[in-house]
Amino acid sequence: SRRPVGTSGGRLQLPPPLARCRSVSLRASSLSRRCPAMSTALNRQQRDKVANFQAVTGAPAKLATEFLKRYSWSLDQAVDIFFTEGHSFSAKAAPPAVDAKRLDAFFRKYKDAQSECMSSDGIQELCADLSISALDPVTLVLSYHCRAESMGVFTRDEFCGGMQRLGCDDILKLRAKVEELRGALHDRVACKEVYAYTFQFALDQGQRCLPVEMCIEFWKLLLRNHFALLDTWIGFVEQFNPTCPITT
Repeated sequence: SRRPVGTSGGRLQLPPPLARCRSVSLRASSLSRRCPAMSTALNRQQRDKVANFQAVTGAPAKLATEFLKRYSWSLDQAVDIFFTEGHSFSAKAAPPAVDAKRLDAFFRKYKDAQSECMSSDGIQELCADLSISALDPVTLVLSYHCRAESMGVFTRDEFCGGMQRLGCDDILKLRAKVEELRGALHDRVACKEVYAYTFQFALDQGQRCLPVEMCIEFWKLLLRNHFALLDTWIGFVEQFNPTCPITT
């Protein structure tokens, strides 16, 4: 069932594709038959638990999520049962350690003068220094690694946490990571995680459904490499559902 669009607040805007897609979301079941890269979006606390489960067990995100859901998101219980049942995966190598002072200077270069946040101007400057267009969907992958909760802004904790996960404490290291981050958009499993995160983080607080035209922009950015019938699907939506928003 579909519900009316929720009202959105006056938050800071991020340049495209994030600003252009600011109010975008998709009901996961809409494309589940043709595009299995859909999944129910998780909140930030749940995403952190999935990441912690993966770090300890080396399990893929899907299996980590299944275990955590099975045990009501109790991380300790899920990990204990995982090993009790004899599961075994090779844990990913830890990212290189970052220098705290260099990371602090990295953040301060782009943060707002009056706050401990990096907003649209700083993010646009960051994109320029990374030699990427603000239209580049790799910015969505970067936001995913930072676990950003709102479009158009990185808090200090979000940005620094993301850089620690990536092993980057300056612009040169992050620039060297761009193609690796872009690779997530071509990898089916990784793109599924970015996709689920993106549609959740695009919502305004209290918002449950968003405009179809914005969903279409996200589909174009994220599904081009994974959904052979994307153009056909978009044409269908534009013809038969041009104004009614899609719920999350």
